[in-house]
Amino acid sequence: MRKVKEVEENLPKLDVPKEYQPLENVSLDRRRPPMTFSKEEKETVFLDLMNVIVRKWC
Repeated sequence: MRKVKEVEENLPKLDVPKEYQPLENVSLDRRRPPMTFSKEEKETVFLDLMNVIVRKWC
């Protein structure tokens, strides 16, 4: 275990640009709003999906 710590300490530090660093204090829920659909939209999406499946098999 001590060897692992030594190796980790001896690893070179990488300079990561600011835009690639993880966002701090941002929960995963806040990054993208949840997808919500009305009942009609759900039915439309379901029917479109069924049509695609049926066409693929026929």
